[in-house]
Amino acid sequence: MGTSLITLCIPPNKSLSDVLKMLNEQIAKAVNIKLATNRKSVISALKSINERLRIYKQTPSNGLIIFSGEITEKESKNDRKLIIECIEPPKPVTSNCYNCSNKFYVDPLKELLIKDEETTGFIIIDGKNALFATLQGRNKQIIKHIEIELQKQHSKGGSSSVRFSRLADESRHNYIRKVAELAAKLFIVTDKPSISGLIIAGSADLKNELADSDILDSRLKSKILQVVTTKEGGENGLNQAIELAQNCLKNNKFAKEKIALSRFYEQIERDSNLYAFGVKDTLEALEMGAVDTLLLHDKTKLRAPEEVKGKQSLRD
Repeated sequence: MGTSLITLCIPPNKSLSDVLKMLNEQIAKAVNIKLATNRKSVISALKSINERLRIYKQTPSNGLIIFSGEITEKESKNDRKLIIECIEPPKPVTSNCYNCSNKFYVDPLKELLIKDEETTGFIIIDGKNALFATLQGRNKQIIKHIEIELQKQHSKGGSSSVRFSRLADESRHNYIRKVAELAAKLFIVTDKPSISGLIIAGSADLKNELADSDILDSRLKSKILQVVTTKEGGENGLNQAIELAQNCLKNNKFAKEKIALSRFYEQIERDSNLYAFGVKDTLEALEMGAVDTLLLHDKTKLRAPEEVKGKQSLRD
């Protein structure tokens, strides 16, 4: 009854102190809800989450998804029961959301319970840092990030130049060795690769040196799908690598979304008139049967006929 069912998604890297602060802010706002019954229900749900979170010393390794609110199990509106469920999912929570509605927002949990897709590993390496990540379905997870300061070449000549050059080469070699060892530690479990493929990316030659190096475990070397050049390192480099490796990731949900969005933006840039956005124009295009690809935000609430001009059901 009313809009008092609260869904809270807490990703692994989210501080619980920040979440508790947000909940207190929401409790302060809820005092202004006009309808007394709804106000009481929302505050009760928020306080129950607040109390439950204080049991945890830190955010669990896969994060938390919490459902809390007063529900009615019978027809009587007065027969209300406060429930709270704290779920530690089998995979890391990827969305950071707070939702207060007349029903629980279960899509983030559904996403984590779908049949496992192949996992692709990523190593983004340049002269300043190295990032290790995985991509499974729509779940992009950064699992390790290290920073480095490589020895620079000496600009002047003479014996000092030779010595600095040798030190720079050693520094570079040690860096590649460290990255290769971390890759084996992160991507090999019980003597088998935990990834179905590996993308190595970066803005400099280090990526090629790593891919060609005998230091990289042969079990990971055999999994290399592509070596791509990115303009940046770190997380931005990871996003670029995913886009550049689309051909290797064509069956991945995250990559499919990026391909679809790229097509959409390309039509806008070309001003081709082969696109529509906004509710009104999009529904008009659907009614005309002119839509080839429909992009919907996760939280879109759509009520429409099962079939539109012979097209597939909108729910698909």
